[in-house]
Amino acid sequence: MVVHSMNEKKLKRIEEVFHEVNRRHFDGKIIKPAFKLNRRMKKAGSVNLLRWAMDISISYHDKYGWNGELINTVKHEMIHIHLKLIGKPTGHNKYFKEIMERIGCTLYAKPNKRPYKYIFECPHCRKEYKARKWIGKRYSCGECSERRFNKEYILELKERLC
Repeated sequence: MVVHSMNEKKLKRIEEVFHEVNRRHFDGKIIKPAFKLNRRMKKAGSVNLLRWAMDISISYHDKYGWNGELINTVKHEMIHIHLKLIGKPTGHNKYFKEIMERIGCTLYAKPNKRPYKYIFECPHCRKEYKARKWIGKRYSCGECSERRFNKEYILELKERLC
């Protein structure tokens, strides 16, 4: 199957990056975690220090690249692992930032928001509201209903974008 072989190539690429970053910046001391591709994740990656696993977002790296941006993500997640191994707090603290500057990676990933799918409109004032999910009849216009739900100002679908 084509998808399966694409995922295998991506996992192989992640492993290659891990070994190179481990050798270059951590003297090969970090034990390889399990790598997992995640279709639903919107951020670039995450590491679970209890399961010893690194999740990498497919959508994020399809959008921003499986080379430079992947290297940045793997470096970032490896800092969390390294801090765990040396007994330091694993958050985005001063230790994290010192290592981050030394090895050259970023603290935050690029934005990876889903596109808007709907435009809803107030039937009274015609103000438009963009939404990523279907909101049905659960919301009313914030201005007309004075920031409280009011069934007289329930938003109506104006346009479906996707």
